[in-house]
Amino acid sequence: MKYYFEVFKDILQLYEDTIEEVEFYDGHFVEMYDLMDGVPEEIELYGMEALKGEGREVLELCCGNGRITTKLAEMGLLVDGYDLSDSMLEKLHNRLRHLPKNIHKRIHCEKGDIFTADFRKEYDLVILPATTICILADDEERLIQLMNKIRACLKPSGRFIFDYRCDFGDTKYKSDMMTITKKEDNNTSLIIMQEFVNYIQGRAIANFYGQDIDNHGHMKQYISYTDKKIIVPEDVVSMLNSAGMVIERQQVIPIDNYDINFVIAKKGDSHG
Repeated sequence: MKYYFEVFKDILQLYEDTIEEVEFYDGHFVEMYDLMDGVPEEIELYGMEALKGEGREVLELCCGNGRITTKLAEMGLLVDGYDLSDSMLEKLHNRLRHLPKNIHKRIHCEKGDIFTADFRKEYDLVILPATTICILADDEERLIQLMNKIRACLKPSGRFIFDYRCDFGDTKYKSDMMTITKKEDNNTSLIIMQEFVNYIQGRAIANFYGQDIDNHGHMKQYISYTDKKIIVPEDVVSMLNSAGMVIERQQVIPIDNYDINFVIAKKGDSHG
């Protein structure tokens, strides 16, 4: 099924012979992440929670292009990361090449499926950023299995932090259209994005259109979408409890004009 709406649906139909439909986390739209950065309050939250532990070791699941990874390493933390996207990891390794050696050596990120990866040690902090849990939540059984893995690799005083959007109001909601532009010597890029939310269906779908024009005037066009489950507090409590974890506290941080709820969880008192 194609999850495109309004102008994005029209664009896809208009340019159906020339536009390329791509995976959002690979290829063209990865460039969008290079124009974004970790919110200071978000980075501070991760850093402070990691430093509360027995050491300073962090596991970042779905580390992407390293926008958070590098900031944590700059705080003196040791960061291991996993991601499945070759495009994202290429961006991350490009970032690493520009870091001082004393920061670079604190980071070890590799390609891996977080559901099957072997987390080889215990961590003071495990993070799953960028509302990624909403993508994983459709398969609740598998997500709980992942949370059990996370619990097992937490040090006794360790914490697990993930986030989800919490400011939806109307039954149906459409965000403002957002654009990102980038002009370099040989290339001009445009990305247009918009989010469509349907509380009745429990989905938040974002549409993305991108175009690149090279110095010869040749244009390439791309289209993609993300499909996330709308998470509610009751879901969060149930999933954590099923994996033997409990919420220690929560913190709401505005990011990109949205309110994001950061859940700080820890091991429960007992787990069978």
